[in-house]
Amino acid sequence: MNAESSNPNADKHAQEAAEWLTRLLSGEITSAERHDFEIWLNENEHHAAALNEMRQMWLDLRIPLESELHQIPYSAGLMSLNKHPGSHRRQWGMAACLLLLVTMVMSQWLNTWRYPYVTRTGEQKSWILEDGTKMWLNTNSAMDIKRESGEKHIRLVRGEGYFDTSNPQTSALTIEVGSSIITAFNTALNVFQRNDDTVITVDRGQVVVRQPGGKGVIVNAKMQYHTGQTALNADSSPELAADNQFNWKGGKIVFENQSLYTVLQSVKRYDSRWVLADSSFTKRLKLSTVIDIHDLDGWYRQLELALSLNIRKIGPVIWITEPMIK
Repeated sequence: MNAESSNPNADKHAQEAAEWLTRLLSGEITSAERHDFEIWLNENEHHAAALNEMRQMWLDLRIPLESELHQIPYSAGLMSLNKHPGSHRRQWGMAACLLLLVTMVMSQWLNTWRYPYVTRTGEQKSWILEDGTKMWLNTNSAMDIKRESGEKHIRLVRGEGYFDTSNPQTSALTIEVGSSIITAFNTALNVFQRNDDTVITVDRGQVVVRQPGGKGVIVNAKMQYHTGQTALNADSSPELAADNQFNWKGGKIVFENQSLYTVLQSVKRYDSRWVLADSSFTKRLKLSTVIDIHDLDGWYRQLELALSLNIRKIGPVIWITEPMIK
């Protein structure tokens, strides 16, 4: 018996799974929607399989689930499919799924696959160049390198990287991130591209950051500079960096007295699953924690015990909720 004969409604279940995938990744989800999702997931044994197949398709294509889907405005279109009954509903669903897939594949090729240095979600890699320059890439990152007048020119396309040019034999290093140009020599620094802001943190040495139409800003060791601040404050200057900025290179991320909401935003960068929680309580809870980014399930168990939360794994979804008060 083949898969189609064992599940004659496979197309319908796949389309429903696509709708739920889009809803889950559209941002925060309400308690009522979470309840509806659990009902849908449990009412038919094929629903969980369809949702997992949809998730695995994205992962097989090396598509970062959350960051890419948030850029594609198909949520409203997919969620309106309930208005199209019968065959029209299925046709709309399959067309929307195909369009979503094509758009995401093109986006993935443009942003990641064509670059020689890439990491997947939850992955870190390191390289040593011929002149001794050491480079690390954090989760879901991409960059390329070219030579210009004897100097290395790195373009950080997405994500986060750490660069160490402190070897006496290394040449000057230029890093391009968005519209910002960073010049470094005999330096170690971390660069994190985050939406419209680039966070530059100097571990050792000194760098110069230049932006179009602006003068160079010198960032010294143990200081941090946000390029996005210049649009709001012409007098913005480097600020003191936290000591835990570089721990990801060792597989750890560290937080001191931060809201659970802030912590989860970082955790989502490393987890290929969908981590969902209501901000009404995650912004209220504070914690200090050290997270092994290669054992997130272990951290979820510790979090559940430490803060008396309910954490459930439903297929590719991590649900984090407060216990019901009786």
